[in-house]
Amino acid sequence: MGASFSVPGKAILFGEHAAVYGRPALIAALGLRVRIDATVIEGPDVHLDLPALDYRDSHSWTEILAYTAEKRQQWQAYAAAPSPESFQQVKGERLAHAALIALGEAAAALPQPPPGLRIRVESDIPIGSGFGSSAAVAVGLVAVVLQVGGTPVEPSAGTLLHGVRFPGELRRLSLEAERRQHGTPSGIDHATVIQGGLVLAEKPPGEDDFVLSPIAAPAEILHNFRLYQTGTPQESTGEVVAAVRALKNRHPDRVEEALDRIEAATRDFAVELTRAHSLRGAVVPLVRQCERGLETLGVVPWEVCDIIRQIEEAGGAAKISGAGALSGPGAGSVLVYHPQPETLAEWEFLSPWTPIDAPLGDVGIRQET
Repeated sequence: MGASFSVPGKAILFGEHAAVYGRPALIAALGLRVRIDATVIEGPDVHLDLPALDYRDSHSWTEILAYTAEKRQQWQAYAAAPSPESFQQVKGERLAHAALIALGEAAAALPQPPPGLRIRVESDIPIGSGFGSSAAVAVGLVAVVLQVGGTPVEPSAGTLLHGVRFPGELRRLSLEAERRQHGTPSGIDHATVIQGGLVLAEKPPGEDDFVLSPIAAPAEILHNFRLYQTGTPQESTGEVVAAVRALKNRHPDRVEEALDRIEAATRDFAVELTRAHSLRGAVVPLVRQCERGLETLGVVPWEVCDIIRQIEEAGGAAKISGAGALSGPGAGSVLVYHPQPETLAEWEFLSPWTPIDAPLGDVGIRQET
């Protein structure tokens, strides 16, 4: 008895950081996946195995629920008065913080505590790279707890995901878990890994949630993008998001102008995807436009900017894909576009970065056997 699910990563093509403030974003599910296997066992404990973090320990559901409630209160205080210091209190120092929160939020939504579980999380997604590893883990853990917890689901309240009908709270609970990890995330990461494919995320006026619309991108365009890992950022995603929010409080006009630039590039690119014949010439300037906006927000360290300038001089374009970083040579993932991507292998200046071999537009969460 138990449940097994796999969840893809994600790569943001356009709109990172702007989406935190309700602006649109284009995101692709990434063909690197997390797999969560949960087996029901006797007793009230959860035996949690996270090989990627070299973590293995047992926790009672009582402990997990208490920890989740404590962090929920701390996050509410942070949301009322955001600052890097108050966010650090939310995140704390526990190695399995994100996993415990996802388990706790899902368990708290059940009518009664779930059974004891043995859970193993295997992941192909690099941690701290902007590929949505925390969102994928959160979604997968919430899914297995809901599945083994036997939450009754009315057909109108759920979404059919590759043969499994989940309650509508899958997105809500995953977002709660992401908030304890990233502060004030946009919510599009976990929504994308649930749905899969390439999506345009937009927030209708007056609504709190993003609406995701599938986008049928020409295969050539996705093929001409390449992902690179620049190195693990010195700051967490939550710390970078908090720093941008603090900058917005100090210099609202400058930040709004940058967000406008990013939004315009996002919308123009979404439109160009429907015009396959005119797209090739439009991609490079739009990627550059989005990158300039991100640099204005201060989330692209100078070491990464230097290589991006060399890519531009060679006729291509590049931008960070994810939160980026405030300092240091590592800023997570970078998305590189060139009409002839095979030439990238000849660029010696890309040698400090590691290419990521994974397709864009993978399927979303799915039940495994």
